[in-house]
Amino acid sequence: MYRFRYNERGFTLIELLVVIAIIGTLASVVLASLNSAREKGRDAKRLSEAREIQKALEAYYSDNGFYPESSWSCSSADWPATGGGDISAALAEYFPNGLPSDPINESSPAAYSGGLNYCYYARGYGDTSNTSNRWYMLVIPQEGPNTEIDARDGVLTCDGQFFNYDNEDGYILTLGGSCI
Repeated sequence: MYRFRYNERGFTLIELLVVIAIIGTLASVVLASLNSAREKGRDAKRLSEAREIQKALEAYYSDNGFYPESSWSCSSADWPATGGGDISAALAEYFPNGLPSDPINESSPAAYSGGLNYCYYARGYGDTSNTSNRWYMLVIPQEGPNTEIDARDGVLTCDGQFFNYDNEDGYILTLGGSCI
């Protein structure tokens, strides 16, 4: 009589499915932490580039005695100004390859309403001495909260008004030079 023998060297279907499920779970955990690390890296790059823009603005102020005039000039559209002044032209000497733009730049020209871009503003607002552009602000949205910087960000105008474009949740940083 012939006896049917199972192949003892193989895996059962259930064993294979368990291994696939374990690998899938581990892969999803690794991808989630990798996305978080990428987000933090992009936020660090945003902050670093904002600091570089600030240094260039301070050098411009040192050279000219005022900050470049502009109304909501944002990186989402190659830094054009929506109300006068061109920040990219003003800082071309300090950024020969052009001003930085957001690492993922998924934004609309609206400065702080949902887009991820750097926005610049400097006008004579609040300047009662008729010497315009003695203060500026950079508004930098973040993908993740940065509560350490957000706790001390904001810009003071020449007439004492304080601008800070967020709800202190850390997702939007308002950096700048207060009225000098």
